Amino acid sequence: MQEAFSLSGRRALITGASRGIGRGIALAFAEAGADVAIAATDSRKLDDVAVEARRCGGSAHPITVDLADVDAVLDMVDRAHSALGGLDVLVNNAAIHGGDASTDTSAEEFERMVNVNLRAPVFAAQRAGAYMRAVGRGVIINISSTAAARGLGVYGAVKSGLESFTEGLAREWGPAGIRVVAIQPGLISTDATASLERDSERLERFLSQTHLGRIGQPRDVAGAAVFLASDAASFITGVVLPVSGGRVYKL
Repeated sequence: MQEAFSLSGRRALITGASRGIGRGIALAFAEAGADVAIAATDSRKLDDVAVEARRCGGSAHPITVDLADVDAVLDMVDRAHSALGGLDVLVNNAAIHGGDASTDTSAEEFERMVNVNLRAPVFAAQRAGAYMRAVGRGVIINISSTAAARGLGVYGAVKSGLESFTEGLAREWGPAGIRVVAIQPGLISTDATASLERDSERLERFLSQTHLGRIGQPRDVAGAAVFLASDAASFITGVVLPVSGGRVYKL
């Protein structure tokens, strides 16, 4: 059974891999035996992650990309496929975070959030799916957010769209041997949550609504991603997996 959880020989592209959850997933995949292509806008941080991933024994290929540009998204997937010699797993993790209130979102913020958080995953999946269908197998993992379940501003609305896309694509591509799933992280300790973690009152409120009583770490999401990418999850598709410590939401 242990072999079922291995990613040995798998080739994976992870977006938003220069920090936070994406970095955690990239390193966890490398530790599980995968060769990885890692994409983000910050080339320096990507190079650092690539060095760490290579220490695990596999290959790591940094790709600098602006995911708001559709042509750049398609090129990213092509470059990953070429560098890795194939593509078995796509992890759409990169995202732009927005405010809680929809009325505070500007037109420019709205457009960039939709482009990066939804349009980029859709077109990355289309391109990756073409390669996967050609060999009759593959896994696409979309990183959503509990903001989708909470109805939290435009960010939550866009993530809801990503989850709907996940379910629809799983139905369409299941017969081709491609699994499509989503992970819905709760409060995960990253650069984006630093201000909340410094606010003891807000932090206590969050923890009081979380069954496990702690903030999640990138490795918590990474572990779920490794499982979903592995053969151990070979009969799982079309699902949205919460990784939130059992958080409940009080109105």
